[in-house]
Amino acid sequence: MPLDPEVLEALRRNSGLTLGGEGVWRYHGSKVPHPRVQKLFHEGVEVRDDGEVVLHVGRLWCYVACDSVARFVDGIAFHADSGGFSARMKHGPVVAADVPPQLAFGPDERLYVWLPGQEVACFTRGAHQEVVGHLEPTDDDRGVELVIGSHRWPLPTLDEVPHPDAGAP
Repeated sequence: MPLDPEVLEALRRNSGLTLGGEGVWRYHGSKVPHPRVQKLFHEGVEVRDDGEVVLHVGRLWCYVACDSVARFVDGIAFHADSGGFSARMKHGPVVAADVPPQLAFGPDERLYVWLPGQEVACFTRGAHQEVVGHLEPTDDDRGVELVIGSHRWPLPTLDEVPHPDAGAP
């Protein structure tokens, strides 16, 4: 006998799954312990058009509570000749572009990026360390610029932590 649609919706909304700001999955407050399950969940996460974050595992799905964004960059490499980059995403694919990434600092001192064809993503600690060597103060010392080869782009500071479907600043 199928579940009542209202009961099923309540179960999906109260899944107990959360995705923290460091890209760590938790179930009712406890870290999901197995790395393969963490990876599976990152691969199954989706940001819907209405901004809701859902997790798909096979035919099953549920809503996920997020501290901020639903995508995370695990590593980044810059291409000095074009000013482009390649970003290794926590959910699996590598996103590459011949244009500079749209980066911004959040009020939580985290680095956020808007990648082509992707939702906003947050840099993990490891990825953040990879970009630190490419940051320099602006000439007026009022901000920070991303420097790739001879290319320079100022990094804005956001007023609030972006949500999963936030547009670029």
